[in-house]
This record gives sequence, C-alpha cells and structure tokens, in this order.
Amino acid sequence: MALPLARTLSPLLLADGRIEALFWFELGLTLMCLGAVALLRLPPSERTPAFEKIDFLTFALLAPGVALLCAVLVQGRIQWWSTPWLGYALAVAIPLIGGALLIEHNRANPLLNTRWMLGRNIIRFAIVAASLRILLSEQTFGTVGLLTVVGMGNDQLVTLSLVMTLASIAGVVVSLKTLNMQDLYKPVVIAVALIGLGAWMDSDSTNLTRPSSLYVSQGIIAFAALYFLGPMIMIGVFRALARGPSHIISFSAIFSISQTIGGLAGTALLGSFQIVREKYHAFELTQTLTATDPQVVQRIQQLGGAYARVLGDSALRQASGAGLLGQQVTREANILAYNDVFLGVAMLSAAMVVWLGALWLRFRLKGVNPLAGDLAAVQQMRQKQMS
Repeated sequence: MALPLARTLSPLLLADGRIEALFWFELGLTLMCLGAVALLRLPPSERTPAFEKIDFLTFALLAPGVALLCAVLVQGRIQWWSTPWLGYALAVAIPLIGGALLIEHNRANPLLNTRWMLGRNIIRFAIVAASLRILLSEQTFGTVGLLTVVGMGNDQLVTLSLVMTLASIAGVVVSLKTLNMQDLYKPVVIAVALIGLGAWMDSDSTNLTRPSSLYVSQGIIAFAALYFLGPMIMIGVFRALARGPSHIISFSAIFSISQTIGGLAGTALLGSFQIVREKYHAFELTQTLTATDPQVVQRIQQLGGAYARVLGDSALRQASGAGLLGQQVTREANILAYNDVFLGVAMLSAAMVVWLGALWLRFRLKGVNPLAGDLAAVQQMRQKQMS
C-alpha cells in the first residue's frame, strides 16, 4: 500500500515546489510512529534467549550475500547482464549465502532451520510468495513505465494512485472478512487469477492510453495484491508454529527474502524482457520506413513543419522532422513492448492458476485440509500452555 499512497500524497506536498515539505511530512510520520510505540505497549509474553554468538557469523555472511544479490537484480537491466562486475558480485554472493546456510545446517540450535526450510511445503510456499511478487511487478514497473512513455508525470497519476490505494484497502478488508482457516489456498488462487485478468486488460494499450483507462485493471491488481497476503502469511505462520516458536525466525526470513528477492527479480525480469521486445519492435517498425515511401516523406514534412518559423533551411527542417519521426517510432516500440510484458504476466498468471487450482481442487475433492496437522499441533501447544 505504501507505493500508491506515496504517489497520491507526494505531488500534493510538492505542489509549491518546496521539496522540504516532503521531508517534514516523513519526519512527522516517524514521530507519530515513535509515539505509537511508546503508548501502545506489547502485552506480557514469554521471552526466551534466541540469539547465540555464532548467529553474528551467520549474519555477517548472509547480509552481504543477499545485498550483492539484490544489487545484481537491481542493476542487471540498467547496466545490462553482460557487465563484468555483475558476474563478480554474483560469484561472491553465492558462496557467502551458501556458507551462511551451511553453518546453520550443521548447528544444534540453528537460527535458520534449513532442514525445515528445505521441506516440500515450505519450498512451495516460498516459490508461490516470490512468484506473486514477480507478477505484481506488472503494476510497480509495467504500468508506471507505460504511462511515462506516453508522457504522463506524477501529477497525472494522483487519481490512479488513489484508486489503487482504495482497492488495496478493500483487499485487506475482504481478506479479513472472508478468511477461512479450513481453506487458505482458495484466496491465493483467486488473487493470481485477478492479477492475470488485470494484466490481460492492459495488454492492448496504445499511445492514447491514459491513467483513466487503467482504473479498473489496476484496481483489480491492487485488490489482489493484498487479498492474498493474509492467507499466505497464515499458511506460513501455522507451519512454523507447529514446529515450535523457534521456527518463526526461519519463517520470517523465508517470507521477507522471498518478497524482497521476488520483487527485485520481477522488475529485473520484466524490465529486461521489455528492453528486448522494444529492440525487436523498433527493428520491425523501422524496416517499413523507407525514404521512397510517399507516406513516410509526407509524415517527415508534416513533423518538420512545426519548425517552419524558426528554421528557414528546408534540409534542417527535414532532419528535424526525421528526428521527431524516430522519437515516435521509439515510443510506439516501447508501448508494444509493454503490451508484451502485460501479456506475458497474464500467461504466467494463467499457468500459476492451473498449478495452484489443481492443488486446491485435489484437496477439496479429497476433503483434506493441508494445514490440518499444523493446526492441531498449534492447538495442543495452546492447551498445554493454558493448563
């Protein structure tokens, strides 16, 4: 919810051109958070020592490894993947992360329980969580990029961001109202289907597409983004609690890393795909533009006519018109590439719906709750604590 809300508020704070108003607003939010933490104390609970000295070694290996991996994912599509230092960073990140996991794997009291994390259900949970974050990059990368290409700035995106914010709030409310501990997979399947539907609706964008054209599709995706989150967290939490409170740290690590890496990987994947498709469409479009085509010549003359008052030389006007035509070709190629991105997200969503839907349908037909054992274990733990 943070990104669309920030896009809604930031242009209003910057309306008078004073950027310090934005920083004052951030400072005010920070002070409000500090006050809330001081006033709303956590209730008394069980406290047990959770950290050991060797945990700092794990952190010293894992933190830079994940940071280097994130740097590769962020800079890959910008510097492009053939840049040498990206390979060096990845070559360092892999042994650092592997060393941290190896230490945890051979500890009697691990901070990250790798044996539990490598279980089939937990791996499936991590894959689904990361995949959903990749699909949601359609909104954070694709939609904003498309509207930027057609000339929309932050001021023109306020209403669209507000629609996305309200849809996100609706997703939270509906998720809470419909949460069913006996059927937590159903909302995830519905959310993936909604993301695919929204992406498919965006896949026919043109240079006339404006923020108002995306209210419905982006509202659907924003709703799905938070509709699935509650059930997904509940699935992971109960699988962790069933093995003991110590597994909560492992679950937190899996969920946070899958969301972070999934979000960065989604932007990197979709961004790289968009660049490749833009080059392809630009080549295809320029192949049809020849100097002997009367329509091309007429178009160049029309575009060059915009400079008639400032350029008296007809050759310069023609060169300027050709430059403007090249810019239009680049814009159209980018729009077609973003359409390919949206269509690709829709296809990936359809594949995930088939996979997750088949799992959910199998559980329903067999009358099996995949979390039944975990829920029973947590219930027994509560009864022992109460007694």
